[in-house]
Amino acid sequence: MAVGVTLPKISLAWWDVNKKKIAYAIIPERKLTIALGESVNSFTPPAPVQNKLASTQQNAGTGIAPKIDIPATQVIEQDNRLFYAVIAGLVAILLFVIFWVISLQKKVTRLAEVRTDEQSDETLKKKVLKPTATINKQGLDTIKTASELQKYIQNYALEHWDAPKNTPLEEIFQRVKQHSPELKDDIDQVVNPLVAALYAGKEVDLSNVKKHCAIIIQTLQKKQKSTKDEAQILPELNPS
Repeated sequence: MAVGVTLPKISLAWWDVNKKKIAYAIIPERKLTIALGESVNSFTPPAPVQNKLASTQQNAGTGIAPKIDIPATQVIEQDNRLFYAVIAGLVAILLFVIFWVISLQKKVTRLAEVRTDEQSDETLKKKVLKPTATINKQGLDTIKTASELQKYIQNYALEHWDAPKNTPLEEIFQRVKQHSPELKDDIDQVVNPLVAALYAGKEVDLSNVKKHCAIIIQTLQKKQKSTKDEAQILPELNPS
């Protein structure tokens, strides 16, 4: 007596490395007839169907997908220390150049200021009192108010010191003070009371102010006479 056994169709899928795609191994349906009494161990399975892909015949018969060896990715570690060192060097050079430029600009500015001061001093040395610089005592005696004295000083500075018209008293006497520091107290006795009277409405001892004003003018006249033909330093009240 025989027994029939049907083996179903088997399809195996696997990855073909050479062709880089999925390949299939197919075992078609088979019918086997086994006679009773025969040893099962004597059963020899049919030979596996050859796959269309010749390179996969052996693996298709066994139903085992081929082993794919994937090469390990090599991780390359880069040494960035040289790159960072170059960047740090460039930054240091840039900072040095910036500080050097700032220092150079400061030196140029200081030299320009010194040169300007020297030119101003040279200009003052070339300025002289006019020979007609005599004080009009009668004019001072007729002055009765602070505004009249202010006008008198401004006109005198315009005529004898080349001051611009209506130059403020502070500016006139500031130049005089630079030229003759010994007159500082007399200048303060003239400027401070007049400014207080003109702009704050305070009372002023006009006779005392006129006295110090006369001292200032007479002192400058004496300096001119003592130098004779030499140039007399005079404050430059109207610089060009």
